[in-house]
Order: sequence, then C-alpha cells, then structure tokens
Amino acid sequence: MAQKALTVTGVTANDKIYDGNAIATLTRADAALVGVVGSDTVALDTATAVGAFEDKNVGSGKLVGVSGLTIGGANAGNYSLCSRLPRLASRPKVWW
Repeated sequence: MAQKALTVTGVTANDKIYDGNAIATLTRADAALVGVVGSDTVALDTATAVGAFEDKNVGSGKLVGVSGLTIGGANAGNYSLCSRLPRLASRPKVWW
C-alpha cells in the first residue's frame, strides 16, 4: 500500500519591491491540507516554510517555490505532501 499524497491550499506569496534577491514573504494563516481521509489526524506545520521567487528580477505572475512544509499527527505516516501543488494565480504563483 502506498501513502496518499496531500495538497496544500491557502499559502500565498506577498508582492514586493525589487531588492536584489528572490526571497518571498509567505502568508500562511489560511494554510490547510486537502485529501485527508475521514477522521484521520494529520496536521500541517508551516513554521519553517520559506519561499523564493523564480528569480530576482521584476515581473508579474512570478512562480514562488516553497520549502519547509511538513506534516505530523497520529496518521501522518499514511500520507505524503505532493511535490508539485496547484499554482495560485491571484498573487504570485506558488509551488512546493
């Protein structure tokens, strides 16, 4: 039996003024897991999540990579986080 892949919603990258680096500030308050089965206990930990724009240059609709998301809880061993999650279009796009 294989682990079920979960996706994450509710993580966005804030717009920023050019500062010579690709560091993205993330908004994680609405972060949630999608795909947990029934009453399984699985929690998303965003405390160490960091974001990076695809490059340091000015532009709109930039992709933002996110690392440092983890899952925990009694049933977390039955799940994994998708390596590529849906890209968000309303703000800079985000992937994991």
